[in-house]
Amino acid sequence: WSWGGVTRTFTNTAPVHSGAASSAVTYTEGWSGLKLSRFDGVDVSAYDTLRFWVHGGAAGGQLNHLNGALAPADVLGIFGREGLDLATLWDPPTAGEPGAFAFRIYRNYAGADQARLAVCAAQRGGDDALTQVVINKGVSPLTSTVTISGFTPAVSAQVYYVAPDGDDANAGTLAQPWRTIQHAADSLLPGDTAYIRAGIYHEHVVVTRSGAAGALITLAAYPGETATVDGDGFDLWGWGGVIDLSGQSYVRVSGLRVVNSDYAGIFAEGGSHLTVEGCATYNTASSGIAFFATADVLVEGNEVVLAGWGGQQEYITIAGVDGFAVRYNRVHGFNPVAPHRKEGIDAKDGAANGVIHHNAVYDLGKVGIYIDAFSKRTHNIRVYANFVHDIAGDDGIALAAEAGGALENIWIYNNLLAGNLVGLKISDCCPELAATHPMTDIYVLNNTLAGNGDAEWGGGLHIANRDISNLVVRNNLISQNTHFQLLMTAGAPPGSLRADHNLIDGFRGVQGEIYGEDFVAGDPLLVDPAGRDLHLRAGSPAIDRGSAQDVPVADFDGSPRPLDGDGDAAPAFDIGAFEFALSDHKLYLPLTYTSHG
Repeated sequence: WSWGGVTRTFTNTAPVHSGAASSAVTYTEGWSGLKLSRFDGVDVSAYDTLRFWVHGGAAGGQLNHLNGALAPADVLGIFGREGLDLATLWDPPTAGEPGAFAFRIYRNYAGADQARLAVCAAQRGGDDALTQVVINKGVSPLTSTVTISGFTPAVSAQVYYVAPDGDDANAGTLAQPWRTIQHAADSLLPGDTAYIRAGIYHEHVVVTRSGAAGALITLAAYPGETATVDGDGFDLWGWGGVIDLSGQSYVRVSGLRVVNSDYAGIFAEGGSHLTVEGCATYNTASSGIAFFATADVLVEGNEVVLAGWGGQQEYITIAGVDGFAVRYNRVHGFNPVAPHRKEGIDAKDGAANGVIHHNAVYDLGKVGIYIDAFSKRTHNIRVYANFVHDIAGDDGIALAAEAGGALENIWIYNNLLAGNLVGLKISDCCPELAATHPMTDIYVLNNTLAGNGDAEWGGGLHIANRDISNLVVRNNLISQNTHFQLLMTAGAPPGSLRADHNLIDGFRGVQGEIYGEDFVAGDPLLVDPAGRDLHLRAGSPAIDRGSAQDVPVADFDGSPRPLDGDGDAAPAFDIGAFEFALSDHKLYLPLTYTSHG
């Protein structure tokens, strides 16, 4: 055999079917074997598998594997059978080494006939999957009965169907669907899915079961069909939703259309690991989608229209939620004759550890995206790459601590804000609820605010909070907003604001308006601000003029920062939500070959 560049050749003592040499081994019992050794030892710690070619009789050779964890586990089992204590010169194995796995496997070791057979089992911590290994140590086939105790196998996930012409007494198959979504919600087990066929379902659906990690319970529209859940006629006013997930965990609602609610469309109070994706809500007195006091929530790819007309909550409400992502949603449309108008997306009242990104929020009567501590500490939230526009009577994005709760570590970056009354406001609301409105560690970076304000009032970025500390306003492009670009209300503590490297276009000179440090002044050369294309054109003074400090690593489009936008071969950060890249245009002329043979 060969090791470390030194080759030793065994004498051929039996026929070989493959390879250069062989050694014959005769087993006297099931646990006999071939030992290859060196007087100075062999370090096998870097290997997780030993491979041997075994002759196996006249039929020919085959490759057998002894896993680096299973083999030591089997050894431990034999020591236990013989009543021996284990003494080695090995260092204690670390968690990822085969020796550590060997001890874990040995705890589930069961090789009763260890001379001929070894049986090991291990349950994976992440998803409770059970792996069982049976090793035949001989060359002849063996039959053995294996009994597993202390483990409940998961039932295979099932798929069921609901249709308007179904019957809840049916089997729930595609050919024999159930009639109601509620029956599906009462019947599904972890991992199961109920597909809802096209039609209108007049139901108030209360989910009564939870899924499990890796085995969600799913209520989903049948692919390619529109399934509408209509809450008209159900008394939900005050609390609840047409689809109610309260208290449940590991549940997903996908692709359903939910309409006409006296309160919310899709709702949960309590629970965790809840997903609402690809749904549409319409005409809800309160939220289209609302989560209260939950954890690990995903709201993705939904459309929420005409919500909040009853004056309660917001279009998408995230209240007291720990761990959330609100992304790729469309939020728009309000009833101009309704008595109330509400905010678009609101993370509030103790919400923490979440992201709000890549949403389109527009045509609303109140703030587009609102981060409000209200009376509870609200922290660690990032709001980025959203397009908020045409909130004609209010702010595009606003931060608040209405009832005195602390707002901490909030990052607002790469957002596009256009056509709102105020693009972004750091608010002092509401003096009637609390004397102070504390905020700290607020970062406003690389946003583009253009064309905000109306004939009477409004503008780009308004810092109105007097109780703020460590507010950073950097690399923002603030252009042609009607009454101010960057406005700071008097009374904030000295040193509470760091404003630098912003582009100011259209300074109005009103009281409190500032440029900040290291500013750039001038037309940013946006592609089409009237048409809401806020990309930079070549030659923009925003190109390569931003600060590198705290800058997001990608822009609104996902392009990396920094890029070389001015052709000087030195990549630098741009101001605003978009990073400009020089186009490298090449002209390829055809080549024509003419034969003169």
